[in-house]
Amino acid sequence: MPQTLPPIAVTGIPDEYLATQSDKRVMSESTGSTWKGDSKKIKHCIESGCKALAAAESEITDYDQAAGDGDCGYTMRDGSQGL
Repeated sequence: MPQTLPPIAVTGIPDEYLATQSDKRVMSESTGSTWKGDSKKIKHCIESGCKALAAAESEITDYDQAAGDGDCGYTMRDGSQGL
């Protein structure tokens, strides 16, 4: 059986807020909800992640130019600013 690796946080979102689909199903079945948390902390985490994406735009674009069409960085930046 293949080993399942835990999610990796690449933004300001703490690992405890990241869950696999099976984790979400179990949480939903046991609590009736997939999310229980502090709304201010959630907002802070989302804002931190969006700022990190915007700051990394040129690096993401560089990688995407090497492996793709080069639009990923500014697409991620624009999407994060839209949140």
